[in-house]
Amino acid sequence: MKTIRDGDGLGMEPFTFAGKTFYGYAGGGDNYGAWLAYLPEEKLALAYTTNAKVYPVVNIVRGVINI
Repeated sequence: MKTIRDGDGLGMEPFTFAGKTFYGYAGGGDNYGAWLAYLPEEKLALAYTTNAKVYPVVNIVRGVINI
């Protein structure tokens, strides 16, 4: 799913987060959200979903990745 063709992934796209290149996808709406991130060199996968976005998702994911 991380194969890139013409700048787009086949399900996941590359992004830089915390100084590292992850593959993943984020989505959501007014008060719900989801984030999937995979770091191949550390074999680390992180999935996060919420039904109440009262705290920025990016801050939660950044904290988990820093741990």
